[in-house]
Amino acid sequence: MPRTTRRNFAKAITVAAVTLPIVGTTDLVSQTTTVPQKGSSSLLAVAWTVVVRAEFERYLSLEEMKKVADDFGELLPVVEKLRDFKLTNADEPWFR
Repeated sequence: MPRTTRRNFAKAITVAAVTLPIVGTTDLVSQTTTVPQKGSSSLLAVAWTVVVRAEFERYLSLEEMKKVADDFGELLPVVEKLRDFKLTNADEPWFR
């Protein structure tokens, strides 16, 4: 399996972000997940699913792709909590 670099991952995210509004989400994620009706965070889960599908579709079955899409949907509340947690410039890492 070819190694995915940060640069390739960033390119894939950019392509997904640009093509989702143009092409429509149903074409890109058909057979993997239901398309959310509204909310930017649910669109983020769809974008992540599109990236995984584009990169690893040949290695994953349809059931595994559905599991990936469901996992991304479950992770969104955690992502939102992390985004809401504000750090100041004076905050430092915690060392044991």
